[in-house]
Amino acid sequence: MDAAFKRHRALVKFSVRVDESICEHGESCTQCCWLWQYGTDGEGYAKVWMDGKFYVGTRLLWYSRHSETWPEGLILHTCDVKRCMNHHHHYSGDKSRNALDALERGKQIQQGETHAMAKLSQAEVDKLRELRKTGMYTIEQLCNLVEMRVKHSQMQRILTYQKWA
Repeated sequence: MDAAFKRHRALVKFSVRVDESICEHGESCTQCCWLWQYGTDGEGYAKVWMDGKFYVGTRLLWYSRHSETWPEGLILHTCDVKRCMNHHHHYSGDKSRNALDALERGKQIQQGETHAMAKLSQAEVDKLRELRKTGMYTIEQLCNLVEMRVKHSQMQRILTYQKWA
């Protein structure tokens, strides 16, 4: 199946599964979100079944409108509405751009002990870093001090400030 036909099929799938009726500006509105009316993935983004597999809706929509090839990186939203399928609200980006957008929009990025999967407190991390600087403790010994709540690789990232606040 050629790329142009596949892109056309993707656009047809989208046109019947997106609700533009909530927009008071008309069909070709670039301001309002057009909400996906069908299945979503675990994070709330549109998912589309096509050619025997699931696609992330925004990626398939980007491909159908902008490209001969699949988009590199991520497709980001200017509106922060996960179910939005208004292609005017999407742009190509990467994880760094996504994180910067979150900061610019005032979204809190969970780090350190506020992260949902944190296993150590900030005080424990500070103490571990102090102990490591003395040169008297190996990473394995520090892992044992916190009863192996973090693995060796994660402890190394914490100690070198690659992870944590």
